[in-house]
Amino acid sequence: MHIVKIIFEEFICLRDLSRLRGVLIRLSNGNELFHNHQGPDGYRYSYPKIQYKIIEGRGAVIGINEGAEALLQIFAGREIIECQFGYKDTVLHVASVEESDCELVLTDRMCKYQIKDWQPLNSRNYVRFINADGLISQVDMLEKILTGNILSMAKGLGIYFDARVICKIDSLDYDGSNIYKGVELMNFTALFRTNVMLPQWIGLGKSSSLNHGTITYK
Repeated sequence: MHIVKIIFEEFICLRDLSRLRGVLIRLSNGNELFHNHQGPDGYRYSYPKIQYKIIEGRGAVIGINEGAEALLQIFAGREIIECQFGYKDTVLHVASVEESDCELVLTDRMCKYQIKDWQPLNSRNYVRFINADGLISQVDMLEKILTGNILSMAKGLGIYFDARVICKIDSLDYDGSNIYKGVELMNFTALFRTNVMLPQWIGLGKSSSLNHGTITYK
């Protein structure tokens, strides 16, 4: 995986991430990598190769593989972005542009991560989760969903593992809910272990392009 991480100097709030996405969509002339749509027919439902983040309070954007190349094209020689957040004219200053390469591979040890603002449940499995027989059953269910999130990410990047992916959740915190299209989405922060080497700051699960399900090392 080739990854480009761009961090801006300015602190921004969560609602500004969608506005930042809109700015970059315009700068990219509507490149679908920046909005993860396939045009008038709807969503691509593929793993987002451009992800908008808040890293230590600052606005950031991460590109993976062809998303990384698309970001480099936009930000080549560019130090500022003039944009509008709501009714406010804003200038974002590029603080850093970092490139890295990593392998998404299985390991013979369990690696420790945190996943933040993770949205594992949809309308179908939300009912199953609420009606599960105790906390152990709920955690077991979430471990299976997290494993599926990792497999979906890998598949979206053209990567297939030749052995079983294992996920174990060590701690789980409920971060509240939000309503999306009439469906209650529960947000969790979890510490977990897996036998997959994951790059820091990528997202897993629903809304991973907008700061949900962000992975950090622990």
